Amino acid sequence: LIQQVVANVNVASSIDMLNFSGRAGNVEFWPYNYSPGNAIGIPGASGGTFDYGDTCDSPNGSFGSMQVHVHGGTGYTGTVFAFNRFNDGAVADLGISNNPNGQPDWSLSSTATIWNNRKLRVYVAP
Repeated sequence: LIQQVVANVNVASSIDMLNFSGRAGNVEFWPYNYSPGNAIGIPGASGGTFDYGDTCDSPNGSFGSMQVHVHGGTGYTGTVFAFNRFNDGAVADLGISNNPNGQPDWSLSSTATIWNNRKLRVYVAP
């Protein structure tokens, strides 16, 4: 279970608004269900919408969340990428940037099958 604020988030993307460096952000990685409450007080996150500040319902359920977000500073705020519902056997939720048609972090979207090509590289510095 990882839910924490991170510093110095750098993103290189084919989506123009997702190219930035040195931003504050947060990660939400877990295999459990979750709810929209803003558990760790992420600035600007909603307590009633699945967005960049959610609450892990550990140890209940098997929905799953692997999300990276940015907040603070200027420019884009919200989801960088989200891979949800990877742990319960249903069609997963997969999205880049904020979801324009539902929950901002792609929760409950069942969108993994619409992507023809998927490539993710993550680099973590010590």
